[in-house]
Amino acid sequence: MKKYISLLAIAATIGIISCSNKATSTNGEKLPLVENTTIHNNTSESDKIKISIDGKSFVFKLANNKTAAALLKIGSFETTAAVYHDNHYYGVTPKILPIDNASFVNTAKKGQLIYSQEYNGLGVFFEAGHFENNEFVIIGEVEGDISTLKASKGQVDMKIELIQKNKK
Repeated sequence: MKKYISLLAIAATIGIISCSNKATSTNGEKLPLVENTTIHNNTSESDKIKISIDGKSFVFKLANNKTAAALLKIGSFETTAAVYHDNHYYGVTPKILPIDNASFVNTAKKGQLIYSQEYNGLGVFFEAGHFENNEFVIIGEVEGDISTLKASKGQVDMKIELIQKNKK
């Protein structure tokens, strides 16, 4: 009997954590469904976003792929994020981004921004990570130093803002 109660408690905790990881646009609207990887070396040619996590802000130059372009179309939004695998913050996106013709990887470097369609979210890596059973799309890279971003306990606020969108 104690085994079943313990399993029930674990399942309830996982369910609560999963449900509390919500994303909304900054104006509160519901966002519908919205591909793959070249990061421009010349940052003046790249679209850029600012991601703030737990009060720390970082600018990311975006990759030249359809997944990153779809993220730009969403515009600014806020979500909650939590640390996973002691190497990245993960927060859900308000839309599922396309991964058509994507170049999938299972390793991310420190400072990379990834999108996982399986988990419908962004990962901001403050340490390198390798995932044997997961694939994701690299959609950006931090400009500057990300070493001030460290693991925290529990959920934190994550805000994504468009700061530069180039005409293509």
